[in-house]
Amino acid sequence: MKKLQAEDYIVFGGFKQDLTEVYNSAWLEVLTSQYEGFDMALLEAQEHGCPAVSYDINYGPNEIITNNYNGRLIQAGDETALVNTLDLRPAMIEEYLKNAYQSRQKYSFGNVANAWHNFLQLEEII
Repeated sequence: MKKLQAEDYIVFGGFKQDLTEVYNSAWLEVLTSQYEGFDMALLEAQEHGCPAVSYDINYGPNEIITNNYNGRLIQAGDETALVNTLDLRPAMIEEYLKNAYQSRQKYSFGNVANAWHNFLQLEEII
């Protein structure tokens, strides 16, 4: 960290049981995974009012983030675009948050339970 002169900007906080304080103090979540499944961290960020920027990889982030609607998707590995995206205007962040609150409803407990119920009903017929 000292070599990068980033000690004033990056904090490694260790294990935390409750991430509410972390999300509430963050202005943006950045996900730069090259491989990811369905990313719960992106949903948690949206739940806590923290917009997300992520690499657009084959699975995961693009199932949660609609580019320029409730977050930002960047071509995987494009570090220049990622850095340029980190300078989001406050109005844009507010818009992403508003839309994230609306779009996360499809992953609510009730909706997921109904989807499983419908899936299992179809399985019984087959």
